[in-house]
Amino acid sequence: KHCAQYTVCPPRPASSLACMVVAEREMRRGPVELSEDITDSDGPRGLSRWSRSWPCFMVGGTVLCLLSFVKAPVMSWRNSKTQQLLAVSKPDALIVATLPPLPLWAAAPTTLDNTTTTATVTTVPPPPEVTDNDAYCWLVTQSSGEEAGLVRAHYAKGRSVFSCKGWSVFTDMDVLVPLSEVTNIGTMRSKQGPWGSWYNTEVFLRAWDAMVAGGRYHHHPWTLKVDADTVFLPGRLRAHVGSLNPNDPWFFKNDGMLQAAIEVFSRAAVGLYAAKGRQVCTNAAVKAGQEDSFFDYCMHTLGVAPQADEHLLMSCGVPDRCRDHPFLAFHPFKDPALYDECISAARGSKEEQGKN
Repeated sequence: KHCAQYTVCPPRPASSLACMVVAEREMRRGPVELSEDITDSDGPRGLSRWSRSWPCFMVGGTVLCLLSFVKAPVMSWRNSKTQQLLAVSKPDALIVATLPPLPLWAAAPTTLDNTTTTATVTTVPPPPEVTDNDAYCWLVTQSSGEEAGLVRAHYAKGRSVFSCKGWSVFTDMDVLVPLSEVTNIGTMRSKQGPWGSWYNTEVFLRAWDAMVAGGRYHHHPWTLKVDADTVFLPGRLRAHVGSLNPNDPWFFKNDGMLQAAIEVFSRAAVGLYAAKGRQVCTNAAVKAGQEDSFFDYCMHTLGVAPQADEHLLMSCGVPDRCRDHPFLAFHPFKDPALYDECISAARGSKEEQGKN
């Protein structure tokens, strides 16, 4: 199946994104296999072509796919010119890993041949309740220029990361007036990529090191990295995390990928990175590219489960679209006046007024 169930604003080129969906009814009938053929002419190595396939199946109502990114350069894949879904098929023989038996949440004694057997009952505590802004939020900014000015405005108005219960700002100086506290992680210099983005993984690796060392993420169920030009409404977080347990490793994807504008991680996911991320996420080619591509790769390498959320981020930059209530964040709004307009439109929606 090939569809385009993502939100875009004209004149965004349709070829810049692709969405692959396997209908749930097909999954329930048995395993399927996704195959994709990709041609990339904008990557740093020129024209390249490769294919990928994912065997997928359902267990207890959950879709599981065995992912393989062999010969798939992440920084090229994001900018691929053509992405054509070749097949969604149900192969005659699809080899999948043997899954462990599901736990028994409740069981009554059973009698077979006059013998009584009692199954062990496993008690699992419910996930802790997420209050509307109980998150640890952080951002990275230069200490001068338009970005720093935007962060100062956020602080003065108590918005963006400063509206979360816990927050941090990582920059290249020891002080960023009027902020009460910042962490100096050194230079922000990064090489610019051919499509207007930045090869900034090294900067954000230092930010993650400082964030982990600070330990504030321990005290909040969810950790969010937010770009300075992203309009973010933490009061909407609960609707997105739902009943997910933050003590299980989760991270969120929008349009099939981790996107730098807003990145959402459970406490357990950050804990996994803190424990061994630097040791196991060592792919030099991915590390040389964009930070969101690197941490997407790293979370998969660590075994963190991706959670798809088509309403995580609207990449539009039009203030009036900020009235679309289901979205957690809107991007990009580098101009302070447009940022304010987006905030006003979002808070002026009927749903937001009702909640306030």
